[in-house]
Amino acid sequence: MIDIAAIPVINGDPDMLDEHATSLATTGAAFADTGARIHAGWQALAPVYLAPEAGDLLAATGPVQGVAASVGEDYQLVGRALTEYSAAMREIRLRLDALRSDASALVAEVGDAEPDDGQAEQSAQLSSAVTLAMADFDEAQRRCAATIRSLYGDRFGGGPRFFDDAQAQLQALDDAVIISNIIGDSGLVSPDALLGGDPAALERLAAQYPQLRDVLARAAGYSAQDPDYAVALLNALGPRDVRTLADLTNTFGIAYDKGILTGDPYGGFVVPFAAVLAAGDRSDRLNPAIRSAVFDVDATDEPGGEGGVDNLGYAEQLRDMRYRSLALLAGAGDFTPQTTADLANALIQDGPVAPTYPDFSGFSNAQFLSRHRDLASNEWAALAALREDDQAANIFYRTDRDEFPGELENLYLIGQHPGDDVAARRLGLTAEDAQRYGDQMLADTLRGGIQTYPITTGQAYAPETIALVEQAVKAAGAEDIEASDPVRNALVDITTPYTRDLAIVAAGGGPDRLPTRLPGLSVEDVQAFVGEVSGSEQARVALGQNGAALVQAEIADETADIASNDPRAFGSGVDLSAAYYRTLGEGWNQLQLDRIEQREALVEGWRTVTDPAVDLVSGKFVERIPILNTASEIPGVGDALDEATGAINESLNTAIYDHAIPKPELEALTTWRDAVEPEVHAAVATALYENPDTRASFLAQAQVDPQDTAHLAEINADGQVTFEEFRSLSDVQDAVHTYGGDVLTRLQAEAAFDMGSAAQEESAGGKEEGE
Repeated sequence: MIDIAAIPVINGDPDMLDEHATSLATTGAAFADTGARIHAGWQALAPVYLAPEAGDLLAATGPVQGVAASVGEDYQLVGRALTEYSAAMREIRLRLDALRSDASALVAEVGDAEPDDGQAEQSAQLSSAVTLAMADFDEAQRRCAATIRSLYGDRFGGGPRFFDDAQAQLQALDDAVIISNIIGDSGLVSPDALLGGDPAALERLAAQYPQLRDVLARAAGYSAQDPDYAVALLNALGPRDVRTLADLTNTFGIAYDKGILTGDPYGGFVVPFAAVLAAGDRSDRLNPAIRSAVFDVDATDEPGGEGGVDNLGYAEQLRDMRYRSLALLAGAGDFTPQTTADLANALIQDGPVAPTYPDFSGFSNAQFLSRHRDLASNEWAALAALREDDQAANIFYRTDRDEFPGELENLYLIGQHPGDDVAARRLGLTAEDAQRYGDQMLADTLRGGIQTYPITTGQAYAPETIALVEQAVKAAGAEDIEASDPVRNALVDITTPYTRDLAIVAAGGGPDRLPTRLPGLSVEDVQAFVGEVSGSEQARVALGQNGAALVQAEIADETADIASNDPRAFGSGVDLSAAYYRTLGEGWNQLQLDRIEQREALVEGWRTVTDPAVDLVSGKFVERIPILNTASEIPGVGDALDEATGAINESLNTAIYDHAIPKPELEALTTWRDAVEPEVHAAVATALYENPDTRASFLAQAQVDPQDTAHLAEINADGQVTFEEFRSLSDVQDAVHTYGGDVLTRLQAEAAFDMGSAAQEESAGGKEEGE
């Protein structure tokens, strides 16, 4: 039966707290106002205050105003925190008073008799309500204290930087002793205890949480300011205690799901512990045994304790619990890229995709997961960690393992959906929605690790990046791969900077061509890759964009030959473009797309190709990044890189269909040539106009051509030649028609997707002539 005397009484005077809060708020406003008036008053004297020190004095009042405003704001913030705390105190005190009254009535009703089942149930409910009320009171105190410590940490222990290493060591040793005493020798709490088979263990667990929460909050504050402290603390704790803390990461989650713990054990325990662990990891001075302990998922080799050899029957359950701990740490901590990649590799490659024992998965109720969606499954947590760290994703996708030497096996994830079923069940989503979200995270990590990170670090054509791109192409084209559309779109983006290289491979190489930067790929690899990624409509249009950009880049490279009327213009360039288009056609025909869809994708690709895409394909953009990167310390360069990366993603990941040729009109076209001819001609004319040498050459030719007399008069009238005026010159028109026609003829003749259509049209034309 509930003990009335054990129901806590909250001491304290909320009315007095409110008075203090009001006083602080008033003082804060007055303090800020005083600083502003001091500054304004002295500045008003500037015209008449003439003295040697005048300049220094007048300049000195500016900081006074700034500091006064900052301190005043802090006072007001503390005032608000105290007001919220006093309100919580009143509300919880009323709840406890009501519970005390209900408990008194129940005790009086039972008297000296044994309580019946209903009375026993009521007593248990009252006890739970008291526990919940006190947990809410603890949380209110913690929030108020955290607000004050965040402002005045140096005075109240919220995380100052230590004076020297010795001071950090001493504080770390003290905290290590406190933590060790709290967790004792409990080890890994057994699944049986967590399911209610050991009430004493559950009570001990509930008592551990608030104590650990408080000391870890302080430790996280110290670690944020001084990594020396984090290293000293973790090394002083040693592998066993750190392993126990990692176990509690998930154990508290299970207890929270079971209603044993209230409050916020994720924010109060998991996050600060991950912060300390990550600070130590980033220092590069952590005892390797500590790191190994965190990654240890085998509990059967531990000496005694609740999670040791006495519980071998729980081996698989314990492994599930520990894999979940890794997922929680990966999601909460800012670890080094290598550790993040190792965590992801352990979770995705080694860990169970679906928990064998879902009761031991921790933090899986809907309310928690709605706030932390990426933790819905271990694999989602791993992908989310990689998505947050492009370098970690880069390391992850090139992780070699002993059983597959030389193979970048993480890339085979492109055809999988790890953890989606678990996440769907926990979040109450349809399987399709969960898969869509998981696929997008996977696509984001591919872009980050194989595209964004190499570009922004000037390693777009480094050997390790080339290996990643080649492996991505091979993995996508593997026979058993069925990638999702987001992943297909990401793969096209990743390979876009290498479009010319893919075209060289597709054309079979040759002595008259530049060597490809993707020497490990074969024609068959490229064809299989195109066939797979083209399953996405957006990816097909992006491939069309890349083809158009390749042709435009080749046209720009040949401007000098066009200006000199060299018949060799576009020789090898059109060969490459034709090989690229032929590969597209073969891949699309394998998908059994009809010619209307093929043409529509190509025309849309021509119409939406943008300068960033052209620059990427021609290598100009990527090769320009390292120059910026060498000056990465200059203010604004980081923003410029971010903006550039955003432009890449936007230009290459967005297909706009509003301006595509409508299907009825497209079906009426005799060939794809009719659809893209204007764009090809415009590309030739633009390349000639934008090149100063070729523009001057054609203007010189116009001087002796009677057909251009009127056009030259317009040009000479203002001394400026516009694009339209330049394009109207007779020699320019001839060059555009001749060389644009050559490009189109070669593409049409060699592009497999259009040859059948062209043959049918030719046959139909011959029949009409015969008739």
